[in-house]
Amino acid sequence: MWNVRTGTLASLGLLLTAQGSASTSLSPVDFAQARQEIMNFAGCYQVEYTYKEYEALVDDYKLKPSKTTYAYEWIVADDRGEVIDLQHILTMKDFALKHWRQRWQYESPSVLTYQGEQTWTKSANKKIGTWTQKVFQVDDSPRYECSSAWYWDDDGPFWQCEAAAPLPRRDATTRDDYQIMIRNNLHRNTNEGWIHGQDNTKLVVDEKDSYPLVKERGLNSYKKVDPSFCQSAQDYWSEFSLYWNIVVDVWDDVYSEAETIQIQGPTPLWQEIFQMVERAKNQKQSLDAFENDFNELIRSRI
Repeated sequence: MWNVRTGTLASLGLLLTAQGSASTSLSPVDFAQARQEIMNFAGCYQVEYTYKEYEALVDDYKLKPSKTTYAYEWIVADDRGEVIDLQHILTMKDFALKHWRQRWQYESPSVLTYQGEQTWTKSANKKIGTWTQKVFQVDDSPRYECSSAWYWDDDGPFWQCEAAAPLPRRDATTRDDYQIMIRNNLHRNTNEGWIHGQDNTKLVVDEKDSYPLVKERGLNSYKKVDPSFCQSAQDYWSEFSLYWNIVVDVWDDVYSEAETIQIQGPTPLWQEIFQMVERAKNQKQSLDAFENDFNELIRSRI
């Protein structure tokens, strides 16, 4: 079994494969323990993000160089029992910025599936005893969702699931040779913090065909550190959270109403939303007025 303290990207691939095939024979984690595993993700972390392509699935494809970056993240938990939101705030030195958000929902009645071309469709989720991880972009628009139970293995509880997703930002801004990422995600707590392991397939989708281009492993290692390392992130969230909470509420209304979500428009939605939040805070716009403006923006883009 993979050692969470000394594991590498290569051994992570073995872990993902083994657990993906054996999860039906593993013991499920009970509700209270699974909740605690999720809540343990909150805090201040030094994060290492590593990605490495390892298997070309097309003859003439050349593997891209691996990527490793570092940052600190402050992760804030909003605990509502069967729904837990974890907001990530990225920080480097005195700079802080809202990052991605994950929501864990117990026995979620529905799940969004990415179809490509900035389109997601809703379907019923009938998986009893599962936690759905709902991952959102930095602007709280959808990214991917997946439902699975938490299980026990020799190293403790873990959660693993596979879902289709848009291109990650590290590729979306630099390449256009594939359209969908099939993400095999694994989450578990460790002695030092927690890890997000990935074994991804980059998928080409066009009008004629779809086929896998290359496989990639990722390992995001979260090492818990003193909260003082995340002070700028805490300050940022204190200043902007009221507006960002409205952003979440408006998106939640969209998610509850729509069967299909397609994001449209000539400019990246996240740019408009960040500018709107920044302007509202600086001009001390009332929360009601901001909600009206933001609702109008979102309805015009979907």
